[in-house]
Amino acid sequence: MPKHAHSPSNRTRLIGPLLALLSVSTGLAQDLLPDPSFEKPMDRNRWGHVFSEWYGNVYEGSSRFEVGQVARTGQHSCEMVGAVGGKIRVGSKPSDLPPGRYRLTAYLRALDLGKGRWGNTIDVSLLFDDKWMGLKPTGTFGWTPLTYVVDVPAGAKQAAVYLGLWEEGHLWVDDVSLEKVGAEVALTEAPVLGKEEAPITMPGPLGPNPVRCPSCEYRNDPKWGKCYMCGSKLEAATRTFTSPAEVVFADFEDGTRAPFGAGEAVAEHATSGKYSLRLDADYTTIDTPQQYQSWAEYDYVLFDVFNPGDKSAGLYIEVRDALTTDYWTRVNLTSVAPPGESTVTIPTALYVGEKSRPGRPLVRDRITRYVVSVGQDGPVFLDNFRLTRLDTSAVLFDELRAWDFGPADAPVMEGFTRGSSGMPYSEGRGYGWVDAEWWRDFNVLQPDLLYQDFVCLRSGTFRVDLPNGKFHVFLNLDSPGGFWGEVQIYHNRTVTANGETVVDETMDLEGCRAKYFRNASREDLPGIDTFSEYVERMFDEKQFDVDVTDGKLELGFKGEGWAISLSALVVYPDAKKAAGEQFLTWVVQRRSTQFNDYFKQTAPKPAGSAKPAAGYRVFPRSPMAPAQAYDGPLAGEELAQGNEVALSVAKGEERALVLAVQPGEALGSLDLAVTQPLTNEKGAKLDAAALQVGWLDYRISRVQMDGSVYTVRPRYWHPTPAPDAPGVTRNFWIRVRTGEAAPGKYRGKLTVKPANGKPRDVPVVLDVLPFALDPITDVAAGPWGCSIGLPWFGDDAATQEWDRAMLEKGLDVLHELGCTSFSGYPHLRVGAANGNVTLDTAIADREMALIREKGFTQMLSNYGVGGYLPYDPYTGPTDAQAKQAGFADAAEMVKQIWKAVDDHAVADNWLPVAWNLCDEPIGDAIPPVVRNAKLHRDAAKGLQRTFFSGATSMTGNDPKDPHYDLVRALQIPNLNGHDEASLGVIRDAGGRFAFYNGGNRWTFGRYMKMLVRKHQLALRLTWHYNVAAGDPYYALDCREDDYCWFNTNANGDLVPSLQILGSILPGLNDSRYLCTLERLLKEKPNNANHAKSQAVFDEMMGLEAGKDRDRQADFDADRAKVVEAITALL
Repeated sequence: MPKHAHSPSNRTRLIGPLLALLSVSTGLAQDLLPDPSFEKPMDRNRWGHVFSEWYGNVYEGSSRFEVGQVARTGQHSCEMVGAVGGKIRVGSKPSDLPPGRYRLTAYLRALDLGKGRWGNTIDVSLLFDDKWMGLKPTGTFGWTPLTYVVDVPAGAKQAAVYLGLWEEGHLWVDDVSLEKVGAEVALTEAPVLGKEEAPITMPGPLGPNPVRCPSCEYRNDPKWGKCYMCGSKLEAATRTFTSPAEVVFADFEDGTRAPFGAGEAVAEHATSGKYSLRLDADYTTIDTPQQYQSWAEYDYVLFDVFNPGDKSAGLYIEVRDALTTDYWTRVNLTSVAPPGESTVTIPTALYVGEKSRPGRPLVRDRITRYVVSVGQDGPVFLDNFRLTRLDTSAVLFDELRAWDFGPADAPVMEGFTRGSSGMPYSEGRGYGWVDAEWWRDFNVLQPDLLYQDFVCLRSGTFRVDLPNGKFHVFLNLDSPGGFWGEVQIYHNRTVTANGETVVDETMDLEGCRAKYFRNASREDLPGIDTFSEYVERMFDEKQFDVDVTDGKLELGFKGEGWAISLSALVVYPDAKKAAGEQFLTWVVQRRSTQFNDYFKQTAPKPAGSAKPAAGYRVFPRSPMAPAQAYDGPLAGEELAQGNEVALSVAKGEERALVLAVQPGEALGSLDLAVTQPLTNEKGAKLDAAALQVGWLDYRISRVQMDGSVYTVRPRYWHPTPAPDAPGVTRNFWIRVRTGEAAPGKYRGKLTVKPANGKPRDVPVVLDVLPFALDPITDVAAGPWGCSIGLPWFGDDAATQEWDRAMLEKGLDVLHELGCTSFSGYPHLRVGAANGNVTLDTAIADREMALIREKGFTQMLSNYGVGGYLPYDPYTGPTDAQAKQAGFADAAEMVKQIWKAVDDHAVADNWLPVAWNLCDEPIGDAIPPVVRNAKLHRDAAKGLQRTFFSGATSMTGNDPKDPHYDLVRALQIPNLNGHDEASLGVIRDAGGRFAFYNGGNRWTFGRYMKMLVRKHQLALRLTWHYNVAAGDPYYALDCREDDYCWFNTNANGDLVPSLQILGSILPGLNDSRYLCTLERLLKEKPNNANHAKSQAVFDEMMGLEAGKDRDRQADFDADRAKVVEAITALL
């Protein structure tokens, strides 16, 4: 039989049949493939499978499996819904096939298949030979046979039928058979698509009142009952419901706690009726495992809370569905109940997992458990638990067209139609994409349902069929920032409307820098309207009018990468201008409500004295606990007129003096200045630079990691004067560095200078201690990172100059503060071919020379730069990859590469580098990392400047712990969680210990010194110098808060944070005090005070790894003891 090539057209012109191959031996097929026609559906399981006899995988993107509602035979088929960047495959259960010839037959049906990836939209495999074969059909076509004939040799691996969809579109699979055939049936070189049995057509005329399918948006006659394109039921297209618009499912009016399992019904603080549920502590639940609670027809679940306390109560909400098996397959939310009465509002369109680590969508019609917890913040009173459906009838009108664009599984804003990349234009739908070239789509989970998700295309046209006339268009192209902090940059983007340019925007480095740092100079005060001040200012929506003259509106988009981040498109006729503007106003209100429902601001709790009736109070505060916005002096803190503040400081140390000013009236801007130089009894004056006077700004900060609860706290240090902050206590932070000043007491004066009010003098006494602090020389310690980059194109010379300047500033300040290490350098490129290793070290050599020039000598940590190795640094090379590169095996390849790197490092005098081989692997990701760690540990033998590390955690020494083998395999295991037992595992394996994250004064001070002394700690790193996510001055975007050591602005100034000044730096100094004491004890064994000072040092080292990691220390008492011990040895 002849072999056929195939090149299907956009719709139905698929390659002709190989008729002899299309007979189906149903009996044999049934034997080999249980449920070949997909007639055994099941509830979706945790992996997204919907058929009991079929497996599958969602590899990438937001693709999903569905029980197909169109079938070639029987009732069902398997539907795969793809997405931009998506890859999904359905597969049969593996089985052993006797040797012989086999014929695979399957029938495929498609709707709106895109261009796929690398030209392939569908792929096929029988697995036994590890071959994946691609097919290239696009567009829409009816049931079409696929045939593949292949020989299975003796001893082959298990076989299974796998059919996959790449990128966007819908693919239905039905009537799959795998049968053994005789030698007379010719082999096919690859899977072959036959002739379409029949195109997809309407079953009749549309009729006068067509409705749109709620799934694919194609127009249908409601009499058809289901969509002719995708099979979805049509009654939902008009959004009719079987339930009331609001249903109360718990109000306690029968005087019991039912349906909840804990708490007490009480006649107090009810918001509906007489009773509420009092919850004193812990949690209460509704469990419906046998009779599901359905939220499918509702938009929100709400309940009222009364908090009788004077501070906010934390709330935790958990929702389980029929697929929940563990923490990550249930919804976990946090909220807050401020004092008094409030309402908690949660959208029903939720994702399991956490806000910052989302999983699949919640199965809303299969709710099995609902939990509300108050922890230990009770009591709270709960009432009026209800489900509500938002009524949009007042703002919607027939002529309005509104699309919410994003991935196929993203929630859709009320009043909008789902828009996606997977909807090419068709007359049946009446709108869609024409000639679109896609980059990808995103759901970044914030700030609201409309703008949190979007599609990014490089070029293409969105066509909408409209009657002729004038129309108004509203669209948003701006991104709120990627989930991982990606920033929207581009060179140029354009939008045309029916051929006329309506948007033509360019961005250069200066424009990027101005936008990126637009919030650098602002300050956030309690009660800030975060949505108005931050969220709305992220977006510059486009609005324009268009004349439609030929029955269609064509919007053309062009840009690169993030340039076109289309989230919303609204079109309405000019004749409906008032109604359209009302809708757009309503949209902003809904977005604001959604944001504030999820992101709950909690006010700082006041501490200390209430504000004075007039004037202001001045009081000192510990640098580790500066005043919050509404704090006053605690008992004994207030400085009476003429009372002095005092501080002791060693040579080489930076220490802080913090003064807080609590206003009783409007003071305007505030200044604090040195008005009398600090002078000792001999008349010697401290240099003017010894006291750097500044103030701490207030910034939005996350209380919960996901930002669902946030507050306003002190954050960044700035030089004085401080701007006006009505009603808010202001922290002044004086950075004290005495240089080479002679020991002794120095006296001077600071003056508080309000713009409105009388100045006030504050006497200052500074005691310069009679010794200098030793530098840290026994451990590499510092932050992840050491520079602050710009989110601009790296090939721009100005970007490179910025990066160079910021690296130098970062190295200078880290060395000045006492750090001895950091991560992220050098930037190395390695090649391997024909058994030879090539190195590109030009950049790395310059970086290492600069790092040495700046005074660093200790080990650095490095993840490398993307693609810096010719293999995956986490899993290592395979033997096949190594042989392809000309090496005997993977071990030899690794050994030769790193010997070449180390030889160069020695020759060019690099600092030692610990190259990272993993980043917190879990589950199935651990074994390949262990194998790779062993390869690299073996390769490290004899190397001088090259080491290998990896980030993980382990406590205990159980060999069954999945991390046990990894910790033993790594040359320098970098542990976050650790204890004495796990450090013993490292020691027994001959490894060296590193410790990462959990950075604070304790873990960079006394605890770190103990780890060095007792456990030979080699490396101490914590997150982070500046790895800002999204807007570097807005804490609620992207995945996490930006709790950096240093920030910057458009001028490139370093802006230190409270994290470095108030926590890390004092810790480094604590360690330096201990280093100084340790040296003196060694140098002066015969000193009369040696035993006493040794006892102090031993006390400081009397800690246990892990157990004492979070110990609450009396830092002032510890410091006083160590200073006394050092002074006694002088």
